[in-house]
Amino acid sequence: METPEDEKFHLERIKLQGRFFEHFKNMLPVLSRKFKDHNIVLRPHPSENIDVWRQASSDLTNVHIVHDGNVNPWLLASDIMIHNGCTTAVQAFMLSRPVLSYRPEIIEHLETKFPNELSIQVRSLEELIEMIEQIIEKRSGYEISNEKEIMADHFIAARNGKLASERIIEALNEAVFPENAAYSFSENDIFLRVVGAADSFRMLVNEILKRNQVGQQYLRHKFSGLKEIEILEVLRQFNKISGRFKNISVKNIGQSCFVVKKGRNNSDMTRSNI
Repeated sequence: METPEDEKFHLERIKLQGRFFEHFKNMLPVLSRKFKDHNIVLRPHPSENIDVWRQASSDLTNVHIVHDGNVNPWLLASDIMIHNGCTTAVQAFMLSRPVLSYRPEIIEHLETKFPNELSIQVRSLEELIEMIEQIIEKRSGYEISNEKEIMADHFIAARNGKLASERIIEALNEAVFPENAAYSFSENDIFLRVVGAADSFRMLVNEILKRNQVGQQYLRHKFSGLKEIEILEVLRQFNKISGRFKNISVKNIGQSCFVVKKGRNNSDMTRSNI
């Protein structure tokens, strides 16, 4: 926080998020009772304490607290997605799922505007329930307006045309390098080993000296780490869908730092290659 104004803004935003939390916690039992024949999946933000939500829903049999895996399958299986200022709403919009923004308070300069603007906005629990009923009972067809489409095109790149991977490759090919810098990293490259070792050493020093413990705990809670097998699984899915990303190897060089490259590793062939 560089200025007192920055600090004031962030403190006000934290307080607002706390109030939104209470609004959503109070919303759960109401929706649970009203829509007994429907499952309600609450997906906490990665930085949240999932146990708080589990406790809040412990006696609500049709409420499920889940934060594992990719959110897209959950969205595709849903009738409606409810949020407040959540970027997952953008994903739901892109998947053509009905999206409702529950806004019991509106303080626009503290809120994330874009996800709310892509959604049907409701101000009260009564209005939320009515809109849910309309959508579930097909009394109101969920249609994406031209205004929302224009807004999406403005903020979301490459909704049509080439894949993001193709655009990234083109951008890399167009990057300016020295003429003699045509270089291919090998898995045993000393530079990569130094990078990986430095990353691991930095983490170890922070642990020993107890530096920024709160920040480190927060990061571990939000992102517990990454494994080679997880990267390989994603690449296998890409390969299954596109027929591309074949003959790719993955090598861990330190903490959650990996090299992904074309060609096979000479060791651990079954786990580190596709």
